Amino acid sequence: MGSVQSKIGCPRCKSEECFEDFYYKTGEEYVSCPDCGFHRSFFFKRDTQGNLIKKDPTRGYEFDNLIGEEKHLPEPYGSYHIEAKKGGGQFGTLETEADYKKFVLDIAALRDKPNTIKEVIISRFVDGEIKKEKL
Repeated sequence: MGSVQSKIGCPRCKSEECFEDFYYKTGEEYVSCPDCGFHRSFFFKRDTQGNLIKKDPTRGYEFDNLIGEEKHLPEPYGSYHIEAKKGGGQFGTLETEADYKKFVLDIAALRDKPNTIKEVIISRFVDGEIKKEKL
């Protein structure tokens, strides 16, 4: 499956760090902003082996016979970025304030373990500005 990846202006906070991954053969798309947490994705549902799931198994793999899954978080609470001590990391969206509070507790529990987390940053779009909090 081929895709085109690019940085785009975030539809919410206008950050130039927002990225889009567009799968041009299927029309599937993933958009995520590491600054405000904006997220939009569209994928076709697949089984555990990665095969596309059809609405009608007797028909072919036409787009109108596939089951689409869409997720859109236009105004999430924020985003997180975790950098591991041994390299690598991850980022994601915090949908609600409750997600944020749970995340902070989970990170606090992990910090006591050796050789795990180097840095954690929460980023939010508040009153028209990106605010960053280092945990």
